[in-house]
Amino acid sequence: TKLPLWCLRARDHSVAKAAELLPRVLGMMEELEMNNSDHHEQLTVDLESQLLVNTGAKDAHGRPILWWRMRYQDSRRSSARGQARLAATVLLHALHDTDLQRPDFVLLLDNSGSGISNINP
Repeated sequence: TKLPLWCLRARDHSVAKAAELLPRVLGMMEELEMNNSDHHEQLTVDLESQLLVNTGAKDAHGRPILWWRMRYQDSRRSSARGQARLAATVLLHALHDTDLQRPDFVLLLDNSGSGISNINP
């Protein structure tokens, strides 16, 4: 896997900081059961919902721009844990671009068209 290299780049090539980050990322992946094939179907549904997308654009500082469109959030179709899995997947996918392997990103939270029905209790 390229995850150790991504962690190193995200921490400005500091081995000590990357060594601290890697177990946290792996822990997040384990907690969200990201390698569990039982969740692949739901993840596909969540990705197709376009709730959270990597726009492919970068801001003036080279940070990736992610777009969270609240109007597509449907708590009847996806749990909070499923949405966390979606967010982690989109972020990790953004790291495939070596220019984006940095410690920060821009999140556009778009509330247009959203209402009470989009709130996840």
